[in-house]
Amino acid sequence: MKPLFAILATGSLLGLVAVGGFSFIPMPLLSDDSTSIFIKTTDTTPRQAYNPIDLEEINAQLTGNDPEAVALSAFGISEPQEGNFEENVQVESPSNQRKIVTITQLGLADDSVRGMRYRVELEPTANQWRVVWAGRQQRCQPQRGSQEWTTELCL
Repeated sequence: MKPLFAILATGSLLGLVAVGGFSFIPMPLLSDDSTSIFIKTTDTTPRQAYNPIDLEEINAQLTGNDPEAVALSAFGISEPQEGNFEENVQVESPSNQRKIVTITQLGLADDSVRGMRYRVELEPTANQWRVVWAGRQQRCQPQRGSQEWTTELCL
C-alpha cells in the first residue's frame, strides 16, 4: 500500500502533504535539515480497492430499516455451505448519514476463489437505509492467484 501522507521538511518549514499534492500544512521546523518521511496510514476511502458492483443487477431489496440486514440480503450467503465456510459482518458508522457494511466470506467451495469480501455503503432515505454503492474483492486459492484481497481474477 502506498503511503497516503508524507511529512516533508525543507528549509525552515515542516509540512504534511497528501499524496497527489492535495494539501500542505506548513509548520516551523527547528533545524535546517531537508528530509522526507513517509508514514503508512489507513485508507479512509478504500472504494478504490474494490471492483464496483452494478446495483441494478442485484436481485434483492436495497432499502430497509437495518443496514446489516439490507447488505446481507444482497450479498450474503443464506444457503448452507460445505466445509469450513464462515461469513463475518462488520458495520461501521463514519457519520450519522452513512453506514459501511463489510461482509467477508471465507472457505468458499470453489476451485479458484477462497474468499469474497464486499463493501456496502448505505445512506438514510425516508427513515430507511439505502445501498448507494457496493464493491467486491476476492482472495484466491493457493496456486490460483493472489493470496491477498484483490480485484484481480483468480485463475
